[in-house]
Amino acid sequence: MTSATAFAAAPPALAAEIGRFFADYAAAYDAFDASAIARHFAVPSYILHPDRDTAAFTTADALHANMERVNAINRAHDYGRAEPGPLTVTAFAPSHVLATVPWTIRTRAGAILWRFTCSYQLARRAEGWKILVCVNHAADA
Repeated sequence: MTSATAFAAAPPALAAEIGRFFADYAAAYDAFDASAIARHFAVPSYILHPDRDTAAFTTADALHANMERVNAINRAHDYGRAEPGPLTVTAFAPSHVLATVPWTIRTRAGAILWRFTCSYQLARRAEGWKILVCVNHAADA
């Protein structure tokens, strides 16, 4: 019988680096820049939703097209800005982390539009951190 390995919280410098990654990710959404949003993801990558099928992106074009669809949805709902909350970062290795991020999405007037939490499996690549898998948690109560 083997025991499960407990993974430690990421060192503060690594957690801060991941925090900057998500601040940049939020800024890409705020700018409605589908290309910038997509650059945060690896190809292939996956987005898992609790209430619908997994989205798998095996090409950069498919990933970009998805981000254009998300931008259209956000515009239709008067999206103003994304605010990442305090994140939790677990380091599996210096190049692989799990980050859990609570998000608050606001309208252009500043009202809360959505609140939700996502967990992200990230890998450090030559061009920087990339999201391999995004798991959307069940809706926050």
